[in-house]
Formats: sequence, C-alpha cells, structure tokens
Amino acid sequence: MEKQKRKVPEWKKEAKVGIVVTLAAAIFFGGTFALANANRKHDPSSITTDSNTPASSTNTNDPSNNSGVVNPIHDPLTENLEKPFSVNTKIAHYYYDMEDDLETRALAVVAVPGEKDTYVKSVGVDYVYDQSFSILAACSGTVIEKSNDSVYGNMLLIEHASGVRTLYCSLGEMKVNKGATVEQGDVIATSGESLYTSNLGQSLHFEVLNAEEVHVNPEKSYTQLVKSL
Repeated sequence: MEKQKRKVPEWKKEAKVGIVVTLAAAIFFGGTFALANANRKHDPSSITTDSNTPASSTNTNDPSNNSGVVNPIHDPLTENLEKPFSVNTKIAHYYYDMEDDLETRALAVVAVPGEKDTYVKSVGVDYVYDQSFSILAACSGTVIEKSNDSVYGNMLLIEHASGVRTLYCSLGEMKVNKGATVEQGDVIATSGESLYTSNLGQSLHFEVLNAEEVHVNPEKSYTQLVKSL
C-alpha cells in the first residue's frame, strides 16, 4: 500500500529534468518563489510550452493528437517501385532487354497494330489476367495525363517526386483525373483491352521512364528505390 501511495504520476516522470532545473532556480531566487512553483507542479494543467521548445517536441502535424508524439512525414523519395496490381497476373509481352535470354526477348517483340508484317521491340510489359483486376499506383505522384489513344486505349501517366514517370495503358475505367495526387497502392483504374493488347483479354500495358525519360525494364525495377531508377 505504501508503494502505491508514493507512485510518481507519469507526467512528473516526463518532467523530471524540468523539475530539477526549476528547483535549482527556486533556491537561488528565494523560498517564496520555490513554494509557488512547487504548488504549480501539482497541477498538470499549469504546464505550458516554453517558446524556446524545439518544434519536434510538440505534434504540429495533428493538433487533435494530445499524445505529444509526432507522426512521421511520408517522403515519396523513400519509396520502392511496386507492382501496379495485387493479383497473380501472367506476362504476355516482356520489355525488350538485351540482358535477357533469347526466349524472353522473343516475347518482347510485338506486332504493330494495323501494319502487316511490322514488329517493334516492346518498351513496357503486358500483364494479363482471367478477369478484370484493379490497377494500382506503383508509387506516389501526380497524374499528369489522362487520355484515350487509338492503339493503347485508355491511358494514365503519373509523375513521381524523383522525376520518374509510370505509364498505364489498355485500361478499363479510369478512376482518377489529371492533376490528382495519388498515394502508392491507390486504385487508379481497372484493367481493360486495347488494339495494342488485342486477343489478350483483361490486361495492363505498363511502362517506366526514368528522370532522363529513358525506358527501363519494369520487371527489374520492382522493389528498387524509385529515385535510383
């Protein structure tokens, strides 16, 4: 019972350093001042924040949060590129990468729609699934283009803090508009079909361009730091 009576309130533990400094000052300036300060310390509501207190000691991000804990600020530059879907898709066409084997490169050569016996090297990856699936933002950014192309169908282009851009084509319903800010993992569209991905069924054509506007291999970019691409 005696230990229970002497239990120090949590607010006093947190203010331990402040109490020591205050008591030292009280002794220096006189007993009356010390007494007044001692009484004020028994009332937690009398504690105020000194104007010299560092900003990090109070929660300026959320005034309604009285815990005194500052929520970390999300930095898009610390994000890794993630796959723009959560289902187990298959790859119909790969990005043409000279470092890949011949079999993979053969699947990265695609026919040009409407052009007989004309083929090009793919600069993106075509993902297919047996039913409609959600398209996710591969990383946080701003939608800078929303359009419909005669070959690639519905398209969204997102620019990220590092200057990297991600392009989503052959979409069904587009759920964001130009100028919208999206977070990594947000649903931005549904899969669809286009002339470019004809006969593939529900699909997504996905491209990644680095800050120099050079295409990079999406399959080798996942889980990499976006700003390093």
